[in-house]
Amino acid sequence: MQAFDEFGREVFPVVINTICPVAYAEPARQLALRHMTTVEQASGDTLGRMLDINLGPIGADEITHVFCSRNAYTHQVGMVVEAFQQESLPWGGTRAYSLLSDREEVKRMFCVVLGPTSVVLNWLGLEVKP
Repeated sequence: MQAFDEFGREVFPVVINTICPVAYAEPARQLALRHMTTVEQASGDTLGRMLDINLGPIGADEITHVFCSRNAYTHQVGMVVEAFQQESLPWGGTRAYSLLSDREEVKRMFCVVLGPTSVVLNWLGLEVKP
């Protein structure tokens, strides 16, 4: 099955994993909600659904990050990256990261990491916390 963006360019499926240090959780959730409702025009999103998964180091009780993951298409990655760039946050990423990126840089930023969620979390040394 092929998919195309609004300009007729072919797009491909990806998994967008959005991560943020817990210290920036509240402003990050506000930004995520604004992006999803105004840029991507998603209906039904609420603040409580943004970055609603807690993460922490594997085997520890500490919560260090908030997280969400979604199936999307390549053009949506560009939309998210553009939103990060426009915000110019000192704690915000300005590109999409991958498993080839600097892991410690990713862990310091509110950013997106592309790849299967379980692989990304393992690469970061993080797991879901209650």
